[in-house]
Amino acid sequence: MSENTTKMNDILQIRDLIFGENIKQYEERFKELEQTIKNLKNELKEKEKALQSLQTRSDELQQAIENAKKQSNENNRIEIQRLRDEIDNRLEAYDQLKLNRQDLGSYLTELGSKLKENSAQ
Repeated sequence: MSENTTKMNDILQIRDLIFGENIKQYEERFKELEQTIKNLKNELKEKEKALQSLQTRSDELQQAIENAKKQSNENNRIEIQRLRDEIDNRLEAYDQLKLNRQDLGSYLTELGSKLKENSAQ
C-alpha cells in the first residue's frame, strides 16, 4: 500500500475511535439527504417546465379569446348596422305607402267630386 492510503486508513480508524458508529450513521444520513435534495431539485425542474408549458398555453388561450371577442364585436357591429339599414328602408317604404294612400285619398276625393258634378248635370 502507498503511504497516503495508510495515512488515510489511520485517520479513519482514529475518527472511528473518537466518534464511533455515530459518524457512519451521519454519513449515511447525509448521503440520503443529498439524494433527497437532488431528487427534489429534479422534481422542481420538471414542475417548472410543466408550469411554463401551462403558462404558454394559458397565454395562447387568452389571445384566442381576445381574437374571438374582437371578431364577435365586429360581427355584432355589422349586424347592428344591417338592422339599422333595414329599419330605415322599411320606414322609408312606410312613408311612401302613407304618401301613396294620401295621393289615393286625394284622387278618390277628386273623382267623387267629378262624379257628383257629372251626376248633377
